[in-house]
Amino acid sequence: MQREKIILALDVKKEEALSLAQEASEFIKTVKVGLELFCAGGREIVREINEIGLNVFLDLKFHDIPRQVERAVKAFSALPIKMLTLHTLGGRKMLKCAVEALENLPQKPVLLGVTILTSLEERDLKVFCREVSLKDSVLKLAEIALESGLDGVVVSPLEIELLRSKLGKDFVIVTPGVRIKKREKDDQVRVSHPREALLKGANYVVVGREVTESVDPISALKEVLSQVN
Repeated sequence: MQREKIILALDVKKEEALSLAQEASEFIKTVKVGLELFCAGGREIVREINEIGLNVFLDLKFHDIPRQVERAVKAFSALPIKMLTLHTLGGRKMLKCAVEALENLPQKPVLLGVTILTSLEERDLKVFCREVSLKDSVLKLAEIALESGLDGVVVSPLEIELLRSKLGKDFVIVTPGVRIKKREKDDQVRVSHPREALLKGANYVVVGREVTESVDPISALKEVLSQVN
């Protein structure tokens, strides 16, 4: 079902997030808790959302020395989390430590490697490396994630087909940066329509501001679902 493939990003204040999660639970299965909401609501917000009946995609993008990330992943493993993100730029050792932190758990969250943020474009990467293209960078980081034992990656819609062809059908691809309508001011530059992202091979697409900033968020969410169907 398409409702299982749509993840709603609750990038709003805690009270609004819980209210929206309650209303949205009739239509979707998973919501994303990012830095903004987690800093406001802490670990408790994860439990409260789970009690509503929704899965939680915890998007904190861990990026630190291997020991710190390993301990952080262990600390979060007791929470009811469906997905958890790490920055692939942390390197193989860091990613492997995160995987090892979950080794003996009966139920493990899906570990996802964030590749290149959707707010970045080709010219941004040239500051660091002039020889490698953005798509090549995303592919290399995704390969590192796969080799390190991660379950999947977070990539923009523009890299889905490349990764799906290179990394196989079982590797999980989560895609933010999906838009029903073009926004005049948008800090995400590598974007696409959610239906297009799913057709290209994404397992999940993340929608946020098109819903949360709407006058009627639930109607906006229904519009997204009707578009992908």
